[in-house]
Amino acid sequence: MDSDISSVRVIAPGLAVAYRSRLRGVYMTSSGGGVVQFRDGSLSGPVLTALEMPAVGAVDVLLPGNGIVFPNGIFLDIAGAISSVTLFHG
Repeated sequence: MDSDISSVRVIAPGLAVAYRSRLRGVYMTSSGGGVVQFRDGSLSGPVLTALEMPAVGAVDVLLPGNGIVFPNGIFLDIAGAISSVTLFHG
């Protein structure tokens, strides 16, 4: 499935994408490790995936296939020393 890809950089918990979207990839930086939960639409929405960074550095994650559909938007719940999260979605 081909579609246009957009990106958004997030540095705090909250709604990153306010409409239905497919998460295709993630680039995260950290100053000491942490966890990012990717929720459907809001803080009370179900966690559709989560990524953990155990140490200082950066990680690039490409999701296989068509990615993960977030019917109500992509909400990030960020814990720990995550510096930034860049989402690639479409």
